[in-house]
Amino acid sequence: QVNQGLEHLTKAFLKDPGQPQVGAALAILHIKRGQPRQAVQVAEAMTRLEPNSPLALNLLGVARVAANDRAGGRAAYDKAVTADHRFIPARLNLAKLDVMEGKFDAARERLAMILKEQPNNTQAMSELANLEENLGRLDAAILQLQRIHSLEPKNISPGVHLAEIYLRKGEAEKA
Repeated sequence: QVNQGLEHLTKAFLKDPGQPQVGAALAILHIKRGQPRQAVQVAEAMTRLEPNSPLALNLLGVARVAANDRAGGRAAYDKAVTADHRFIPARLNLAKLDVMEGKFDAARERLAMILKEQPNNTQAMSELANLEENLGRLDAAILQLQRIHSLEPKNISPGVHLAEIYLRKGEAEKA
């Protein structure tokens, strides 16, 4: 009953746009439904109410990138980081945007900075592993995936990813 949920979220948001959980859920639902313009409208309304909210600014960035407005997304992410330099989601999204734009060194630098500040941040490790894998640096990707696996042994996703890379390298026993 997604349509009914969307209708209820929209009504709740229009009644009180100051509820960040409702606004975030509504914007994300719009993005998942392939309606990024509506997501941008919701996120813009949230940032009008709280112009320095890293959460709202990051959501605006996500919505703008989904709407193929990378420059607008980058500007929103930058504002989120300016509002709170410790807000990791916007910093991760900037790294992802760097990758989209082929700025691989900038992405690696952003991720390395996050890991310097938070050595056990598995999201940054995962993004770095993906970056290294896409650049053909499989050993560097393996190192990051091994670190994630050692920190989160019950999380099967990094282990599966690691096995896939080992198989691609022809190292079936390690896989």
